[in-house]
Amino acid sequence: MARIFISHSGRDNEAAERIITWLKGRGFDTAFLDFDKDSGIPPGADWERTLYREIEQSEAVIIIQTPNWLASKWCFVEFTQARALGKAIFPIIETPTGDTLISPDIQALNLLSDREGGLEQLARQLTRIALDAQGGFAWDAGRPPYPGLLAFQEEDAAIYFGRDDDIRRLIERLNARRAQGGAQLVALLGSSGSGKSSLLRAGVIPRLKRAGRTWIVVPPMRPQVHPVDELARALAVGSGADWRKLQSDLLGANVARVLDGIAGDLRTKAAANEAQILIPIDQAEELFGAADPEQSAHFLEILSQAMSSELPFMAVMALRSDYLGRLQSATQLTARFEEFSLGPMPVARIPQIIQGPARVAGLRIEDAFVQQAARDAETDDALPLLAFALRELLDRSGDHYLSLDNYKALGDEKAGLTPLENAVRKAADDVLAQARPTDDELSALREAFVPAMVRVNDQGEYVRRPARLDDLPAKAHPLLERLAKARLLIVRQGTDARMVEVAHEALLRKWPLLRSWLDNAREFLVGKQQLEQDLRDWEQAAEADKSGALLSGLKLNRARGWLAERPQQLTPQERAYIQASVQSAEAEELRKARLRRNITRGSIAAAAVLACAAAYAGLEGFKARRAQEKTVQAQARTADELIRYSWIDLGAKQQEVVRLTDVAKKLGRKPEELLPDIICGSQDCMVTKKQQPGDFDCKTWLKSGFRYLYCSIRSVISFDKVQAISGLNIFLPGGPHDNKELDFNDPTRFGHYNPEFLDWVENRIVPDRTDAWFKGVTQLVYDAQIGPMARALYHSHEILFASPERYQAFEARYQAVKQDYLQKLKLRQTNESRFEDGGGPYAVADIQARYQKRIADKAKDAGGDLGEDVRWLSDYLATDKGDDWYLANTAGGFWVRRAIDGTEPQIFRLVTKLLQTFEPKVVSQP
Repeated sequence: MARIFISHSGRDNEAAERIITWLKGRGFDTAFLDFDKDSGIPPGADWERTLYREIEQSEAVIIIQTPNWLASKWCFVEFTQARALGKAIFPIIETPTGDTLISPDIQALNLLSDREGGLEQLARQLTRIALDAQGGFAWDAGRPPYPGLLAFQEEDAAIYFGRDDDIRRLIERLNARRAQGGAQLVALLGSSGSGKSSLLRAGVIPRLKRAGRTWIVVPPMRPQVHPVDELARALAVGSGADWRKLQSDLLGANVARVLDGIAGDLRTKAAANEAQILIPIDQAEELFGAADPEQSAHFLEILSQAMSSELPFMAVMALRSDYLGRLQSATQLTARFEEFSLGPMPVARIPQIIQGPARVAGLRIEDAFVQQAARDAETDDALPLLAFALRELLDRSGDHYLSLDNYKALGDEKAGLTPLENAVRKAADDVLAQARPTDDELSALREAFVPAMVRVNDQGEYVRRPARLDDLPAKAHPLLERLAKARLLIVRQGTDARMVEVAHEALLRKWPLLRSWLDNAREFLVGKQQLEQDLRDWEQAAEADKSGALLSGLKLNRARGWLAERPQQLTPQERAYIQASVQSAEAEELRKARLRRNITRGSIAAAAVLACAAAYAGLEGFKARRAQEKTVQAQARTADELIRYSWIDLGAKQQEVVRLTDVAKKLGRKPEELLPDIICGSQDCMVTKKQQPGDFDCKTWLKSGFRYLYCSIRSVISFDKVQAISGLNIFLPGGPHDNKELDFNDPTRFGHYNPEFLDWVENRIVPDRTDAWFKGVTQLVYDAQIGPMARALYHSHEILFASPERYQAFEARYQAVKQDYLQKLKLRQTNESRFEDGGGPYAVADIQARYQKRIADKAKDAGGDLGEDVRWLSDYLATDKGDDWYLANTAGGFWVRRAIDGTEPQIFRLVTKLLQTFEPKVVSQP
């Protein structure tokens, strides 16, 4: 559709009206005629400015050439303006004007001699202009020019703007692989909201379909729950096969032959025997989350065979960047693949995204609005939020004029939210405000989202997943339908049921009510996903192994709670699995109770049958040893589970810190204003005595050091909790620490670690990280909390316990670093005082001797003096290694104490093991 300006004299309104009527009859609905009641100049408007704006926004200008037009200076001004802007100009002669030409290089259409022929020629030219403006693609004016949170489709190619370079690069990549060979699978990678689906569907696919007989493109597919079924449907559309039979054949023994047959059918139907066949796969991350795991495995195996050089298939797989690791580690995918990265939409292209579709659809846009929207687009989720705001703006503008004032109305100035940031929240809140749901209906909506429509991915982010509408609470259905009508959800017909899902994951991040529901249920979401995996393992286990696949320990305790508190959020299969696990655990308890009773009875009977005591004792001893072995194994499993959940809890706390820090940044506030003070439990804490709940005194005012680290994790993994999990005392008797908590008040005594406890820690300090999601959680905790401590401990140990040769080399390095730093201090290139006391470095034996003497003398500040003895070490490590000064200072004193209690080798092994797992480059550096 081209936007057309009709230039005419006010005395020729009748002729102008005939032309606009003809234009609308030929589908050109966006013609501008100044006196038209729908699209003309409204009363009170500045008519001159309006005319200039309409000429500027038009693609073609029709001049109704009459003597009246030739005599009007204003009509000639319109012509010169259009000419200066390079517009296509079509003079049409409605009444005789003699031999007068508007311009000698512009051919007029004489409707007097052949009206029908002239109008047909005009229609062809206008259609060509419209197609050029739309990238050569036709556009259905019944479709919205802005699709909101939904992806652009193939039918939207004419209004898809802003990604020309990326479209070209990806098509060139595909053409190169078709011609030269190489990887037949291309992974189109981008973050959530980068526009991968739109690029594939509205950018690449329609252009490849115009490439003649070079390409055959099957309909794009999404894995959803049953990816093999979806693949069969996509291939069947093009080949004409029955998709159910095709699905069965693809799961059969000779997949390569089936694929070869499909390729032949597709080529024959397209009359293109040499064409490459492209399989577009959208939202491929569903293979690693929403999809049935068994079907996902089969799908990847089938895809691998399809990508064989012996077959004419290629595939583009749109995949969120954070799932690349899952794709790389998928053992079922044996085909090579190349990566194609799609970056965020450059801010400079935002005007194209707004103005391009408007030009095609014939909308009028205020320049100030475009400029403001481009500035606002410098934010997270900019592309989907802009798309949604544009659709909302379009729906609210009855005159098809997108203005700055209407745009601003979508924002929330009081909350400091731009229209882009607020549009999704406003739309969702408006739905609820209009529906006025009861508490029961709102609870039902929460249960619909959690957990059926949302899951937590490997990076700990909330992601959508489709759900069967019939499986969701019936009371939530009216609200779900309203949210779908507001284009925040998608309700579609699946294979055997209606499906519902979030239109875009931006909703999960930008709607505060939904986000609060998800945050409150985060532990349940994570645990529910683990329950789903455990259930699959149990269902697939051999009959003899099923009892071993039941829930036990902490997992069983949590599942019991869900069964009592959230039965409606569990599937019938999950409830049956939990009940089977409960019954098995109760049966085991009954068996143990009977065993204890038998032992008691046997003990009484032993007095009467003393002669059999020895044999009986031998048998019961054997049983007791077996029972003890099982108990030890069970305790070990429980300990591992508790440690795992402690990591998860620490990860959740750290993710909250990241989120609040980001919020503070957006609000222009300091992060500490929003973050809770982890070493202060009340507002009236003194500066030098910051406490936690329970009156535990952290004995520090620093936001660094070992004491601060302990207090930061104490709410999750406290002293008494560690002892309860391990069943061992952390410290040997005789020190300042009791069995419940650390004591930082004793100036002359320190705790001596229990070597047996350290052995237990060494076996469990590195958790099982084969689970990619858990690996991400542990890495987050390590990077934020444990890593700085581990590095400081490792670096300080390398110096204090170095061999004579290495220590000599260190001394030379130390002097060079010291002199360089003192020179910078002198030149005022730094202002932090280091190396100025002149002391050090000292041998660890000398430091240890001085410290032990102070302890013997009961010096009041033995610990503080120890810190001064290793100040040189922290000065050096903070300067040369970048370690935190206070952590390095504490680490030096820590190693001196470990040299005294004899646990230095054990703990250094622990530190090295941690670093080798989480940060191996530290250990590998000299």
